[in-house]
Amino acid sequence: MASPVGVVVGTVPLMLGVGNGVGTPGAFVLIGVVLVIFAFGYAAIAQALPAAGGFFGFIRAGLGARAGTAAGFVATTAYAVITVFVAALLSYFASTFFRTHFHLDLDWALWAVVFIAIAAVLMFFGVKESALITACFLTVEFVILGALAIAVFLRRGPGAFPLESFSPVHIFSGSPGFALALAFLCFVGFEVTAVFTNHVRNPEKTIGRATMIGVIILFTVFAVGAWVVLAGLGVDKAITIAQGSDSGQLVPMVASANLGSWMGLVFEVVLLTSLFATLIVVFNTTAQYTLNMARALMPARRLARVHPKHGSPANAGLTLAVLLSAILILCRLAQFDPYLQVAAILGVLGSVAIFALEIMCAIAIFMYFRRAHDHRYWTTGLSPLVAAIALVVFLVIVLSNFAGLTGSTSAVVTWSPLIYVVVAVLGWVIASRRPELTDNQALTTAPDPTLNRPHAS
Repeated sequence: MASPVGVVVGTVPLMLGVGNGVGTPGAFVLIGVVLVIFAFGYAAIAQALPAAGGFFGFIRAGLGARAGTAAGFVATTAYAVITVFVAALLSYFASTFFRTHFHLDLDWALWAVVFIAIAAVLMFFGVKESALITACFLTVEFVILGALAIAVFLRRGPGAFPLESFSPVHIFSGSPGFALALAFLCFVGFEVTAVFTNHVRNPEKTIGRATMIGVIILFTVFAVGAWVVLAGLGVDKAITIAQGSDSGQLVPMVASANLGSWMGLVFEVVLLTSLFATLIVVFNTTAQYTLNMARALMPARRLARVHPKHGSPANAGLTLAVLLSAILILCRLAQFDPYLQVAAILGVLGSVAIFALEIMCAIAIFMYFRRAHDHRYWTTGLSPLVAAIALVVFLVIVLSNFAGLTGSTSAVVTWSPLIYVVVAVLGWVIASRRPELTDNQALTTAPDPTLNRPHAS
């Protein structure tokens, strides 16, 4: 879910400056390896339960209907929080960009509502159409980062790339907890492929394969991107800039020094498109989770219906757009800063829930396959257990660095993750009062009419 350019431009300088410095690329590799281990079991259960619909269905299958419903409530809330985070971050950079280059001074909240509206319209016409636009934006990101990597390699030579970046000594140097927490936040959302099972053909093969490939691509791009930043200006200079007041300009400086000054502006534009692509993904994910929950809890209601022509979660998505726009407007009326408060706090808050859900999912995978008498030693046995233990460690790291990650010492912010406890209890109670939600109830998803729609000749 995290955009490659967004991570390299926004997160890497912070990790270099106040995290583990030269060990930043290794931190991405370490987190990536843990998530690849998790992906083995995740792919296995996605193949066994292709219609489960992500965390909600997998946890429900492994830990029971009450736990699954509670997880579904938490996942829907978490992705709604993350959607507000991305919208606020995008609107902040968009308002700054257009004010600086075109003297167009529009309020950030107006930009946010416009972006949410566009994401909702794209969602309305189908997840596939949204995915096509997102793929186009991501292609541009990979081209830009690839061009930068090639330029740095040709200009600086292979010796400029520090091998110590992958040494355990440097990975755990400086403030490794902060660095690992930031690195982990960059991977939030890699599991969303399983939410869209009703929009793909052969989900029993496609979902697991896409999840595994996605994780490998992400940690490779993040690690190489951080490595290129270090090599582009030299380790000492890059870290010095990252520790100063111009840390946000580190990557544009690397681009200007190795590709020309015009690349600074290009990176600003690509940052906007990459954040918009991320907004499309998280909005669609939240809408799909809302649809999945509605189908299970109130199948006759409007929120549980897909669009008859486009097969999209139209009712859930449009309702979500109105709700999220209202939240963003309330943040503006409260005079919250879109970058330092709305984005910084909600980004970490949403991620905390995803980590907890991944832990529950890993345990659920292990339990489901034990009951199914699946005796594969690694895929369904050891990998989910190892992943669960590692994820617990990383969640503790994130929570212990919560104030630093959010930039706030407010008691309200510190205790804000408890909102997920309330939401989980609500989901548990609702499932307890619905006797038809039995543990072995079939998990079904509404078909996407576009899968069988005849193509125009």
